[in-house]
Amino acid sequence: MHRASSFDARSAVLSASVVYTISLMVSMAMPAILGVFAKQWMLSGSQMGIWAGVFTLGLSVTSLTSYLWLARLSSRTSMLLGLVTMSLAFGCQSLATSFPQTVLLMLLTGLGAGFTASSSLSALGSSSDPQKSFGVMIFMSVVIPSLIMVAIPYVESSGGYHAVVGAISLLMMATVCLLRFIPNGKEANHGSQLHDAEGSTTHKNAGITAALVGMCVFVTGFIAA
Repeated sequence: MHRASSFDARSAVLSASVVYTISLMVSMAMPAILGVFAKQWMLSGSQMGIWAGVFTLGLSVTSLTSYLWLARLSSRTSMLLGLVTMSLAFGCQSLATSFPQTVLLMLLTGLGAGFTASSSLSALGSSSDPQKSFGVMIFMSVVIPSLIMVAIPYVESSGGYHAVVGAISLLMMATVCLLRFIPNGKEANHGSQLHDAEGSTTHKNAGITAALVGMCVFVTGFIAA
């Protein structure tokens, strides 16, 4: 029997689910976003693959090293760090003057996404009913990117490339407002440890991050192909 968690509040589960979805928004809505960047920078097929792939590279680095920092940072701190990094790096795409600069900024965006996605998944897993929490997360991960992909062409037609970059960057930064609904402290990032005594998965965080990276590699590979 699982013990009660301060993360069981509906607002906390909804907020963490949205935070997770926004952290992977660039990957989930990549077809629409990549189209805008390809048009702006006149990218070749190989350049599009590189541009999309470096996001996954950055995501992989912070996700696969999450065991080093999840236990040391509170859920809010790690999510805030990731969201701010993502927002600033992606927003600076408007200031880039060359393809290598856009690639570097996408790498930084992926690094920030890894912080946010890993900590939000760990937080969702710390609730007393993780199956329900992950169900909410999956629902958000379908609905929100779909709406973003529908909206991007309209934003581009009205304001162009810079409007799309600005809108996505602002959406990432606005998500910071949801962190107040997520329990502060390290309980969420220690969520997998709460169930170890009951015979649950000792390496829960490793499984979560492996699944996360695998999903993003699949999506990025599909787009690059």
